[in-house]
Amino acid sequence: TSTLALRAGQKLQYIDPAGKKYSASVVDSSTSELTITAPKDKDGSDVMLQSLTKINLMVEGKNDVALSCSVRVIRTQIKRDEPTVVVTHSNRFTAFLKHEYVYLPVKIPCQIQDVTAIPGSDRKHDDVLYEAQGPANNGVMLSYSGTSCNIVAKNSVNPHQLLRIETKLDERDIDQMIVMVMNVMENRKGQVFLLHANFVKLTEKTKNYILSHVYSFVEGKENI
Repeated sequence: TSTLALRAGQKLQYIDPAGKKYSASVVDSSTSELTITAPKDKDGSDVMLQSLTKINLMVEGKNDVALSCSVRVIRTQIKRDEPTVVVTHSNRFTAFLKHEYVYLPVKIPCQIQDVTAIPGSDRKHDDVLYEAQGPANNGVMLSYSGTSCNIVAKNSVNPHQLLRIETKLDERDIDQMIVMVMNVMENRKGQVFLLHANFVKLTEKTKNYILSHVYSFVEGKENI
């Protein structure tokens, strides 16, 4: 929750107001300030940061979760013969999925079934059970991101309807996911419906599979 937890050697990125990213790392940390390496441009030159200006720092976490915060530059200095930047600490880390809005195109058959949410008996953990309602229908998953998916279905559903989706993302094991439909579009010519749905509940296996493949897809595009 705070930059006080960062240690020397931690990799991070400096993001300028235009959205350009520079690689940097933590040099040292005290209770009052954080020292990072001076960001460098592609030609190896140091990126000058003026005192009292605010900059954004992004730290990579687990499962492709990034932590972002805003800090203020205190001063620039030379430490161990290298230019460094001293900034204030921040207690306002914001966690987000780096690639949650990037969609990986696929074309995978799936089964779609209505479900009803039933509060569980364990109030401490706020468990929710999802009970299937009615028959399962055929569909096709067209794409997915870290937080949502797009599906073609033969039957229309209402927005905010909960569905259980069964498919084989890795062509071997069956993946089950609970989603909430956010938007429904009808293709009159093909007599099918395009569903945009947010993930509500995923198994750890399914979540890790989706994030790793979305990450690989994005990194591959960036390296082309």
